[in-house]
Amino acid sequence: MAKHATYGEAGDLMATPLTKAFGGSMTNAVAVGEACTKTWLEWQEEWLGFVGARLKSDVEAQKCLAECENLSDAAKIQQDWLATAGRAYFEEAGKLMQITTRAARDGFARLQDAGKGGPEV
Repeated sequence: MAKHATYGEAGDLMATPLTKAFGGSMTNAVAVGEACTKTWLEWQEEWLGFVGARLKSDVEAQKCLAECENLSDAAKIQQDWLATAGRAYFEEAGKLMQITTRAARDGFARLQDAGKGGPEV
């Protein structure tokens, strides 16, 4: 009868490739997964708040355009809207980049600690 391949030594069911990647500790693997989930939720919260604010601003601009009495006022409203939207998107990109950079930095630090046999996360 053929012997089935198993992970780990002496029937160590927890020594899977996933846990080996996190220093052999399921605690490290779970902590990294939890950190990723928290970061994703933070990212989504930031993005959805931005989208909500943009939609509100866009609707307000459309209302102002509907009330315009001449083309120069309409052009001014569109110009102001475009400048404001451009700044808002630029600022939002920076915020999302900060969240992502922090998560990557923290995640790599955890992996380095786990790889060095450091304390569990």
